[in-house]
Amino acid sequence: MTSTGPARQANIRNAGARIIEEAREILRKGGPVVYPTSTLYALGVDARNSSAIGLVFELKKRPDDMAISIAITNLGMAREFAVFDEQQQATIQALRTLPITFIVTARPDIHDGLVGKDNTTAFRFPQHPVAEALIDGFGPLTTTSANLHGRDDPIEVEDAAAQLGPSVPLYIKGKTGRFGRLTTLLDIRKAELRIVRRGAAMRNDIQAALPGRKVT
Repeated sequence: MTSTGPARQANIRNAGARIIEEAREILRKGGPVVYPTSTLYALGVDARNSSAIGLVFELKKRPDDMAISIAITNLGMAREFAVFDEQQQATIQALRTLPITFIVTARPDIHDGLVGKDNTTAFRFPQHPVAEALIDGFGPLTTTSANLHGRDDPIEVEDAAAQLGPSVPLYIKGKTGRFGRLTTLLDIRKAELRIVRRGAAMRNDIQAALPGRKVT
């Protein structure tokens, strides 16, 4: 689903509940919305909808081999896409308030667009009331930055709209969090945690939350 009409920017402060329901209706129909997170604006579709996931790659002009992350609000949602043991769950719980995207083992039955190198998938807690309201009332969403591949990060909603245009029917304007940069990608599959991409969460932040764990 893509829009043939003009894109709409909606300020969440003016009509919060109505805008959230409008966004959920677009998502139910397989369409995309742009929404704020604690870091940047994200391009969201139903993470359970294969056609919608394909649309994200199309809109962003993103290479097929670059997997898309998932936004969740609880670990039950994460288990629809990922496999993790008790130690990994404890790691997630200890770090969930930080701007981190967790890399874990992918379930064998999820869409290829959500599966990265070495049969992994990645998810994050978006830590933003708009994102959480969308997900709690709908389900897990994709959470890739709302920009064209390789272009400037969408710190403001106008940045996203300028790049993605009317193919996204709704841009929800709500102040992003204090971080203003990409999440840190953290591989938690082994006892030694590995930073795959440096981002808003610093190594010291991770080590402070998990004293005694090695982070490389």
